[in-house]
Amino acid sequence: EALLREFKCKLVYKSRNWPQPEEILVNPLGLVFRDPNVYLIGTIEGREGIRQLVLHRSSEGRLLKKPVERPDGFDLDLYIASGAMGILHSDKPVFLHLRCDKPVLNHLAESPLGFDQVMTDIDENSFDVKVTVGDTQDLRWWLTAQAMHLDIIEPIWLRREICANLANGQARNKEMTSQEMPLKHLLSSRP
Repeated sequence: EALLREFKCKLVYKSRNWPQPEEILVNPLGLVFRDPNVYLIGTIEGREGIRQLVLHRSSEGRLLKKPVERPDGFDLDLYIASGAMGILHSDKPVFLHLRCDKPVLNHLAESPLGFDQVMTDIDENSFDVKVTVGDTQDLRWWLTAQAMHLDIIEPIWLRREICANLANGQARNKEMTSQEMPLKHLLSSRP
């Protein structure tokens, strides 16, 4: 409610690195839903910078009828696009060119990876995506998770990094599989 009405709020909040919960005065600036967490983006009175408050760490909240103090030039979309919500590998943006499978990745039309995203149909089974994104760990996790449904055309260094990670994961799991008991033995030992 404080966010919608552009009022400050008081929260009882327990940060991971605080010994005890604290009552804090917050200027709410936006909400970010990042499964499974919801983050309140804002400033905390008496502390520097924009903060990401994980809402499940807040045990109480109270609306204050005092207007939010918004930092000059703050834009939630630009804040997210800067990579602030992800673990940055570099502060330099990455130009990404992907070839994607339909219909698996069609959701990119409604949930673009970045502001400058351009999608081009290739044929009935695939499309290209060109976009500038933050160089984050989240980008790598997403590309790894979608590896069966896309080709990384550019940048080549990122394609090599994702391929190496996938190969290392595959080798590790093959090693684990070779250490398991034969399937016949496992099936015969079930109750």
